[in-house]
Amino acid sequence: MDTIVSEIAKTRMMKDVNDALTAYGLSVSNIEFDSSVNFSVIIELSIQGVSESSNLKNIAVPEGTAC
Repeated sequence: MDTIVSEIAKTRMMKDVNDALTAYGLSVSNIEFDSSVNFSVIIELSIQGVSESSNLKNIAVPEGTAC
């Protein structure tokens, strides 16, 4: 889905999600589209004010769980 439309959607989605999560100290660091099985949107979040080198654990969210 590498088209100009997907880039516009990706940029808009990143802005909207960032606006919603700022109050929780989170921001979007990456958005990917995956259509290998079903169409999925993968949103990578980062914690504001914490460097990438900090020792944080990745916690998986079960499929179908709304965050």
